[in-house]
Amino acid sequence: MKKFIKHLAVLGVLLLWLGAHHNAHAQNKIQLEKQKKEAQQKINETKSILSNTTNKKKASIGQLNAINNQIDNIRALIGTINKEIKLLDNEISQANIIIGALEADLDRLKQEYAAMVYNSYKARKNNSFLVFLFSSYNFNQLSRRMQYMRQYGTERRSQAQQIEIVKDNLVRQRTRALAFREEKVGLLEQRQGESSRLQNLQKQQNRVLAQLKQRETELRQELKDREASLKRLNSLIAEAVRREEEARRKNDVASVDLSVLSTDFAKNKRRLPWPVASGFISEKFGVHPHPTLRGVTTDNDGVDIQTKANENVKVVFQGRVVEVFAVPGMGTAVLVQHGDYYTLYARLKNVTVKRNETLTAQQTIGQVGQNNEGISELQFQVWKKSNKLNPASWLGKK
Repeated sequence: MKKFIKHLAVLGVLLLWLGAHHNAHAQNKIQLEKQKKEAQQKINETKSILSNTTNKKKASIGQLNAINNQIDNIRALIGTINKEIKLLDNEISQANIIIGALEADLDRLKQEYAAMVYNSYKARKNNSFLVFLFSSYNFNQLSRRMQYMRQYGTERRSQAQQIEIVKDNLVRQRTRALAFREEKVGLLEQRQGESSRLQNLQKQQNRVLAQLKQRETELRQELKDREASLKRLNSLIAEAVRREEEARRKNDVASVDLSVLSTDFAKNKRRLPWPVASGFISEKFGVHPHPTLRGVTTDNDGVDIQTKANENVKVVFQGRVVEVFAVPGMGTAVLVQHGDYYTLYARLKNVTVKRNETLTAQQTIGQVGQNNEGISELQFQVWKKSNKLNPASWLGKK
């Protein structure tokens, strides 16, 4: 009986460990599935944007940006799939270890049970158990021997029960391991498909790069024109901000209200909604190398968000329209004040707001326009008074 209790306790500990391990696996799997879903969503978004760029007759920086973003997304997806496969490998390994331990335990239990049955049969056949009982010296010894024989029978039944418990757990573990193997096969096929797609995109990337190199003179002129447009835009922003700050200093009551708005805006750092529903950052904030022109750098006072054609643009926070102005090369721009902070939305068309209009968060202010190459790209900036901030640090996850 003591053996049975000991084995049952060990089995109980094993089952508890299995439960905890299964919960940890489930949590990791949920997290990886979430990452995979996010990567797949980004891939689908960029796929739609990329399909628009590939319809154009000539290669463009916008097309290259879309390809590069798609490559990054697919690599992220493959990385997540690899983590899932590694997690399943660990689960399969653990399951095999447990199956081996349960099989060994089952063999030992069967051997012990067989020995008990054989000894019981032999004793009954030879009537040795009667001799054992009636050879007692007194009634107390007879009682103890009868109690021992009852315990012996109980332990034999308990041994059979333990065998059934181990058998059931062994079946469950084998089923579990089989499910893990089947899931791994599916992930390996998915990884192979994504790897093939990645190779095709890399070939497309090389073709676009080769075509862009042939347009070097044209690209340098485009960059020069863009820098001139941005310079003009930033000059207009700086002047508008200067006027607003000067007016604010003359109006203490309005200053109090704006201070509250500033605090609320600052609290939403890294949580502001994106100004467009779909898209990706095609050019980051600050100084960085040009994607194709060797030795050339570009300086971006905001971020460029490449998106779908005619995508609605929404203000990221409540505020007031300070200015609406047209800038050659940048379309229409809308500057919105949020206390000490300002957000700018440029390269717009069909603007639906006007100067001094009060806006609610996520209110549509216009649509994204297209450049000469048919690329739909929003220029988005964040300022704190006269200081330019990195918009990527303010936007939340899409």
